[in-house]
Amino acid sequence: MAEYYAQGNFSSCINSIVDLEHYLPEETHAQLKVFSPLGLELSTLVDERQGSGIHRVTVNSDMFPALNSGMIFYLLTTEYGSRSGKMFLRR
Repeated sequence: MAEYYAQGNFSSCINSIVDLEHYLPEETHAQLKVFSPLGLELSTLVDERQGSGIHRVTVNSDMFPALNSGMIFYLLTTEYGSRSGKMFLRR
């Protein structure tokens, strides 16, 4: 299988919205979760079978009212393994 990835884009200083992008080289079940810096699961953004290609999920700081600005972590899990990363979310 070809390489797959997930990456978060950092928000600008005036925008509380971040696009989280992941690429799947072939159809697979994908699950994309976000976590607080303490490792608490905040949300499951994706939990479905997805086709090959680039997929984007918009993350808004309003989705997580208990969090201040800062790092959040994401985990993309597929049938072939998982990838994790971090992104900065501004309040």
